[in-house]
Amino acid sequence: MMRPNLANKNPRLPGASLQKPKSVRKVPSHLDNHKRHPNEFEYLLSKNAKDHEFYRKSSAETTLMTLKRHWRKLSHFLVEDWFLSALLGVIVAVISIFVDISYEYLNYFQVVLYDYALNYDRLLAFVCWTSYITVFVAAATLVCKYVGKQAIGSGIPQLKVIMNGFVLQNYLSMRTLVAKVLGLILTLGSGKCHGII
Repeated sequence: MMRPNLANKNPRLPGASLQKPKSVRKVPSHLDNHKRHPNEFEYLLSKNAKDHEFYRKSSAETTLMTLKRHWRKLSHFLVEDWFLSALLGVIVAVISIFVDISYEYLNYFQVVLYDYALNYDRLLAFVCWTSYITVFVAAATLVCKYVGKQAIGSGIPQLKVIMNGFVLQNYLSMRTLVAKVLGLILTLGSGKCHGII
């Protein structure tokens, strides 16, 4: 029985090709350095780590990477819960200051109108005082009816419902906010003390 001569043949796996691959990928220098420094953690802690090729980049690449890194950090900072809470607090404070200043001006105008009408007649002053209140409360009612019906009431029961997981349509919309702010200004500006303790 004759044995085949295996000395001249290259042993290979079944299905493997003996042809050279078309493109050879060059190993990046920072991966090549793993061969020289098997324990990368100890090497990075050494004093020469910053002189390593891995840390040397061109100035344009470094600037671009720095800008990307700072943008990622800034965008992450902007979506943090505490930052959104602080932003919400600032927005509510600005709206509250706007409401306070607006209804104080309207109350002052009511007193000035009453004093001006009182100089002519007491009955005219009474009519001016009551009609001022009536007109502004009616305007607040119309704003709530036609701009945002969800703005009617205190809103505390609706917020409890939302916080329990139910969805109320158009309750947390911009129209509701505008209707709530305008209705509050007109109601408090009429001289009534609704909503203020």
